[in-house]
Amino acid sequence: MNDLPVAGIDVSKEFSDFCILTPDNTVFSRGKIFHHPASMDKLCKQLVMTEQAFEKKPICIMESTAYYHRILYRYLTNHGYKVIVINPLQSKYAANFNIRSVKTDKVDAYKIALLYSTMILKPSMVPDQTIQELRDLCRNRNSLNEQLIVAEERLRANVEQTLPGFDKVFSRLCSKSGLALLSNYASKAELNEAGVEKIAEIIRSVSGMGQNWSESKAHMILMGINNNQEYISSPSHSAIIKSIAMTVLAILNAITETDNALESLFEQNESLMEDRMLLMSIPGIGKQIAAVLIGETGKFENFKNYRQLSAFYGLDQKVSQSGKRRKTGLGISKKGSPLARKMLRMAVQNSVYSTKKGAPTNPVLAEYFQSKAKEKAPMVAETAVMRKLTAIIFAVMRDRKPFELRTPEEHRSIMGIDRSQKTLISA
Repeated sequence: MNDLPVAGIDVSKEFSDFCILTPDNTVFSRGKIFHHPASMDKLCKQLVMTEQAFEKKPICIMESTAYYHRILYRYLTNHGYKVIVINPLQSKYAANFNIRSVKTDKVDAYKIALLYSTMILKPSMVPDQTIQELRDLCRNRNSLNEQLIVAEERLRANVEQTLPGFDKVFSRLCSKSGLALLSNYASKAELNEAGVEKIAEIIRSVSGMGQNWSESKAHMILMGINNNQEYISSPSHSAIIKSIAMTVLAILNAITETDNALESLFEQNESLMEDRMLLMSIPGIGKQIAAVLIGETGKFENFKNYRQLSAFYGLDQKVSQSGKRRKTGLGISKKGSPLARKMLRMAVQNSVYSTKKGAPTNPVLAEYFQSKAKEKAPMVAETAVMRKLTAIIFAVMRDRKPFELRTPEEHRSIMGIDRSQKTLISA
């Protein structure tokens, strides 16, 4: 039975409702606070009064609500209070405490507090300040990358209609040289008026290449746009191309700034750097994937086995059972971080598919993928490999040793495992 006072806090964007319960679950105090120090002090005073009345320090319970709970969480922990952050999926079941359908912030705060006394709550893993910064930077970079993909597709669609042939000059339409030109000249008339000399100067200044190379590119641009029929030609479309090109440049600059901040964060923290190097020892995992996995996972030592880590990533299988009826094949739970799953899938694709040199980077996982792909759809097979990769990640981070490529047979021999008996061959 709970013998501590409990403060339930229902967090919203600008304010929070709190309800403090005594050890016997009667309301001791309740109210509303805004998320600034003067108002949060009101809650702190109520907690101090509760501690004086019962000679026991209250415990605080709140939902994880995007980023809104962070301010209050840090405030309370800095004042010495234990704070449990719970998944909203747990607190939603508190709605069934009463038959009446009543939902207000005031009632929610009471129910969140009551949860602690009536249920066994599993606290969410609240990352420390460094991990939170890493997570925010990685999520910001992913958001920027998604914006970049959309902007690049829009730019390509407009350029192909207005300046046919332009995209064939550079290896990538959205190269720095291409974007610099399109930001200044976005129609056939503007490019012809600029001429070879001005176009070549922009290419040379941006690319750093020589004059002859830049002039040859300028000639190719003018030849391409003049030899192909334009489908659209108007000042409006020229303005659209310029604006999209400038948008792409701005996003690329923002990604560079984010990458610099990420690198600075790793350089200032030896533990983070060590974790990243361990993860990067696994084929298919590069700097960005490693950074995301660390940021989304936090402390790998919080997991007892790879199955827990796999479930944390939302890779555990959904199961529905009622009586004798059991449904399987319902897919994965997807309750974990979508970004972590995205990076794991990317790492798997980097590992199992053939590279430009011909061989996959992880032939063992590639063989496992091929065996699964014979029976399953490619994405389902990839998900199976993602679970395997999660087991590898868990082992590397648990043992704090770089990855070693082994076949299953070599691994069992080294570990002394008899597969038929599922026991150790020798102590």
